[in-house]
Amino acid sequence: MSKQAKKETYHMNDPTNTLIYEIKNSLPPDSTLKHQVLFPGILLARYRLQGATCTVQHSSWPGLYIFSNGREGSMGWQLNSGKQIYLHRQAFACHAASACTQAILSLPNGFYEGLSLFFNLPVIKEQPPSLFEEAGLHPFQLLAACFPDGSGEAFWQNDTELQRIISFFWDQPALLSNAYEKLKVLELLLHLSRFPLHKRQHLSAYPSEQVALVQKIHYDLLQKLDQRITIDTLAQQYLINQTTLKNVFKAVYGTSLAAHIKEHRLLQAAELLCHSQDSMAEIAAKVGYESQSRFSAAFKKRFGELPTQYRKTH
Repeated sequence: MSKQAKKETYHMNDPTNTLIYEIKNSLPPDSTLKHQVLFPGILLARYRLQGATCTVQHSSWPGLYIFSNGREGSMGWQLNSGKQIYLHRQAFACHAASACTQAILSLPNGFYEGLSLFFNLPVIKEQPPSLFEEAGLHPFQLLAACFPDGSGEAFWQNDTELQRIISFFWDQPALLSNAYEKLKVLELLLHLSRFPLHKRQHLSAYPSEQVALVQKIHYDLLQKLDQRITIDTLAQQYLINQTTLKNVFKAVYGTSLAAHIKEHRLLQAAELLCHSQDSMAEIAAKVGYESQSRFSAAFKKRFGELPTQYRKTH
């Protein structure tokens, strides 16, 4: 019997009992959402999603802005323009809550782990963190920095300083995690105020038709892991420009086509090692390696042990 999606409603309040956010999720099974208040008007939410899609519905709360970044996997949603955009480790999004009051989020890798920071600007204005007051920062200055065109949506990538800041939100000792989160959310806001949107590398959005075609190519490749199919062959077969294919694939799945398919080959090999009696040569061939030695080297680099050892220990 298949698991049913979890339908949950979250009321995210700050210590002053001022409503920050109300969200109704239809979460895939085995998914989690955890949230905590860092400062009045600033809330941190962590997501661990499993499955193909996640439905999010919420009211348009005035003055609420959301910053998001992925840690593992990728998550995509359709913009009002009809184009689709995908969030992963190197990609960042900041938008007004009113820009996505209802959305079906796709999980092309079947999973997504990431975080979102919710900023209720009216609350922050009334009860600003002391560092804001000392620096003379006004929360609404961030709007001018993030959305100079007034669109309420901003997507960018390859911000190494921002990636460094976000990394401190993960894997901290339990006793220190809350302190790091409070320090780093303020550092994040300071960074955003110093580097306005026009200085960032924008994240591309792609037409739904291109995304659908790349997803079909991805599905077809997974059915043929024993074959080595070149980018040139794929471009000719599916009538798509090579550069477009590579760019859209990386946007959707978070890694290059070659790296992504290699990961699937090795995961499939690990599955065969555990649940089949096939020889090493047979497994190597089934996942597209003509040379058993090259297969063994790639497998060890990925899993830390040779295929023969992996079979014995799993």
